[in-house]
Amino acid sequence: MVNLILILCIISIIFSSTLNIFSYRLGLKDGLNLIQGKPLEDAIKIPKVDFKKEEKLKEDIITEGLNNLMTYDGGIASKKE
Repeated sequence: MVNLILILCIISIIFSSTLNIFSYRLGLKDGLNLIQGKPLEDAIKIPKVDFKKEEKLKEDIITEGLNNLMTYDGGIASKKE
């Protein structure tokens, strides 16, 4: 059990050291780019989300559900083709 804890501590030290070195190098690179007047680069590329499209999909689902409720006649439901 003690060996497992020791191994986990060593792995966490290696991981945190690597993360610190990466962050330091990124900071140096960004600092040099600012001095030279270059724009900063993103560390992680985050995809842009179109919230209007998601809201439209939610509205379509709600509208379809309401239409299904209003047109229900008590019989067996059939799928639209």
